Amino acid sequence: MGSITRKVNLIYLTKFFLNQGFRFKVLPGVLEAISFFFRQRGFDKVTSFNCSNKPLKNRRLLDIITVIYNREDLIHDQVQLLHKNLLDPFSYTVVDNSQIEEKHRLIKKVCQKERVGYIRLPRNPFNTSFFPQGSLSHGLALNWSYFNYLRPRDAKFIGIIDQDIFLVKPSSLISILNEHPLYGRILRIGNTRATDFVKEGDAVKKYIWYLWPGLFFANNNFLRGKNLNFYPGKIRGIHVDTGSMNWHALYSKMKKEEIQPTRHKFIVIGKKDPNKVTDLSDFKSNHVVEYLDNWLHMIASTWEKGIGKEKQEFFRELLNKSK
Repeated sequence: MGSITRKVNLIYLTKFFLNQGFRFKVLPGVLEAISFFFRQRGFDKVTSFNCSNKPLKNRRLLDIITVIYNREDLIHDQVQLLHKNLLDPFSYTVVDNSQIEEKHRLIKKVCQKERVGYIRLPRNPFNTSFFPQGSLSHGLALNWSYFNYLRPRDAKFIGIIDQDIFLVKPSSLISILNEHPLYGRILRIGNTRATDFVKEGDAVKKYIWYLWPGLFFANNNFLRGKNLNFYPGKIRGIHVDTGSMNWHALYSKMKKEEIQPTRHKFIVIGKKDPNKVTDLSDFKSNHVVEYLDNWLHMIASTWEKGIGKEKQEFFRELLNKSK
């Protein structure tokens, strides 16, 4: 009981210091320093295979990574559906940000079977049982992946996708990126009400917005010289999730019209009334999936309480129909 109490107290203290750090503008500098030193632990050939961070011979392909966290079971479907439905030449690499040693072994085994690239990240300081910070862990993993892998490979087009998003219909992304520098799902600050998860179309109405890093595609020429930062953070006093700190390097200097946004459609599973929801995390995790153009997104695949059986069966049924 004492160890549980200590862990709860540590989590509350961590949240307090994170809030105060952003309030007094100290934490952003600390996080940037952590990201910088973490990136110095560069690409390791020993813990990687089927990939290299050297410049690509064929730069005209779409270079895709997905950061995996303890979910080896999602890789096969994601790879197979990309091969079936992505009409562009592409490469695909798994970046393993898992916390559990056994998961590293299983993810590596799946990647070997699927013959895709595999990178095991250095130990993530935000990825421990006594300091669980999922958004910071994800942001740090993306920063490492971009600066140590995607950028030096220098493909003309790059993509970052979440582990639980699947391309279910034929699509060409290069044709989009030849016309627009960025493509993906636009999120707005303040998207916290359950009713927001059942609206269709682009709900971006506020001034501050950013691309969700779970579906982020870019023409690399547009990114040159920009200091990307996939961390979560605070903008105008509001906490914003992973990827939002790219507001400073990218989005604040753009008009939304320059970006090709996805259209989205949320599907509520069962008879849950979103207007009566009190626990938004539970609602998303157990009662909602979404389509983003031709992509099917499970939502909350890394949620610590797990996903309900009803949602798993419903999602698997949708996924099987697309195969």
